[in-house]
Amino acid sequence: MAKITLHRIDPEVLKIMNIVSHISEIPVDVITGRKRLREIVSARRIAMFLLHDIGRWSTTEIGASFNRDHATVIHAVKTHYDLYKYDRSYKMLFDICKAAIEENGGFNMKNKDDIIAKLTDKISRLEAELDAKSRQLREILFT
Repeated sequence: MAKITLHRIDPEVLKIMNIVSHISEIPVDVITGRKRLREIVSARRIAMFLLHDIGRWSTTEIGASFNRDHATVIHAVKTHYDLYKYDRSYKMLFDICKAAIEENGGFNMKNKDDIIAKLTDKISRLEAELDAKSRQLREILFT
């Protein structure tokens, strides 16, 4: 009979998994499961990278949360950098997930459209600030 090991998942790890799950519209049990469809693997990779990026957990702990080993987490992190650079849809999904985590833990919003609207608002404000600072700099330089 096979040995069964039970892992208690850290609540913060579960929060990040839930955010990625909510945004990607892929259930957590599917993300941590064995399916290897592109969308599922992308969501899994994003969650693993975000957990690694935060830096509180080792690759072994992250792997255990996903029923994987540490080498899978290392591979996910390495692959993330290439995909982020060249795959627009992956980059967009990652940016939305990361912003949702940074923005009040991502739990104040009801759905993906609310998250996107909030991020769009934030981008508009930042662009307005940049435009104002750019005008001030032009005035200083050319007057």
